[in-house]
Amino acid sequence: TVLVEQPIEVHRRPYPFLKQHVKEQYAKIAEWNSASIEYLFQSVNPLVVNEAQRQINEIFDGSVPATLVTVHIRWGDKNSEMKLATIKEYLDACKAIIGGSWATTPQHIY
Repeated sequence: TVLVEQPIEVHRRPYPFLKQHVKEQYAKIAEWNSASIEYLFQSVNPLVVNEAQRQINEIFDGSVPATLVTVHIRWGDKNSEMKLATIKEYLDACKAIIGGSWATTPQHIY
């Protein structure tokens, strides 16, 4: 028989080291994301980069809105493989992603 002089505490919250571990993992994910984007775009032709910058300046007056949502709609050859989603379905999906701010904050969908 083991006698315990003090009652054992039951932890109801995550241990502090777990919170630190989660923060470290998010940092690692952010580093991987950053590195992968850098790798993907390292060989992009400077002409393409310059044209993209020109288009940004022309469309957004130099700064991209924080509320920008870009949607890639691939219809072309996909019609032979599956039923295509309508524009309304794409917009409804955007509304679901944006959530409650849809009605209160101007949104830019391209």
